Amino acid sequence: MRDVARRAVIHAANMMNVNPRSLFADNAEPPLDEVMGDPMVRDLMARDGVAEDSLRVLIDSVRIRLR
Repeated sequence: MRDVARRAVIHAANMMNVNPRSLFADNAEPPLDEVMGDPMVRDLMARDGVAEDSLRVLIDSVRIRLR
C-alpha cells in the first residue's frame, strides 16, 4: 500500500510541476484550515458522513491529551 501512496504523490507532484521531495521539506504539515478547505477532503468527509465541527472537536480533544 505504501508503494501505491508513494506513486500517487509522485504523480500528483508531476502534474503540478513540483519536485515530489519538496512536498515534504522539513516535514511541514499544512494548517488544519487549509486541509479542511481542500475540495477532495470535503468530498471524502461528505461521502463518509463526517461533519467538520465534529472532526474539529475530536482533533482538539486529541491535541489536549497529547500535551
